[in-house]
Amino acid sequence: MDPSAGKVTFKEFATQWLASQTADPSTIVNMELRFRLHAFPYIGSRSLSAFQPAPIRTWTRALADSGIAASYQRTVFANVSTVFGAAVDDGEIFGLAVDEVDFIGGVVHVVRQVKLVGPHMVFAPPKGGKLRDVPLPNVVSEALAAHITRRPPIDVTLPWKTRTARPQRRNCCSTQGSARR
Repeated sequence: MDPSAGKVTFKEFATQWLASQTADPSTIVNMELRFRLHAFPYIGSRSLSAFQPAPIRTWTRALADSGIAASYQRTVFANVSTVFGAAVDDGEIFGLAVDEVDFIGGVVHVVRQVKLVGPHMVFAPPKGGKLRDVPLPNVVSEALAAHITRRPPIDVTLPWKTRTARPQRRNCCSTQGSARR
């Protein structure tokens, strides 16, 4: 299921993602329960491409107001954040530049990916050519900020779409891989 198709709901993607997991069966059952009780009723019918920070803030407020323990709220939130992370293509993560992360607004602007064309890496439009904004939950924002602190972004220079195109330089968050620095 391609989340970039724009019509896939959070519930559809999360359900399929959960079915693909190989974790301990009790972990999967507990995650499914958390989604069913605490996420799907609030954000399940929303298309992944339509998410903005406001619905996430509304949902987290509803979690806080529900009376469930703060530690359980964090677990539910972490499970939902994991699904959002899975909805962003790996190539898009590798092509993520620092200036495309809005830590204050809680959004990642997906505008490129790193992909292989034969044996060569290139920058390219996101999968399906779909530029989009993806919610950046606080827990993911904090993890990304910690990652950037431990492994500062680097300049990566790659051609656009084809290996013979003019190279572009971006200050990328991911320091893994063999892109030219």
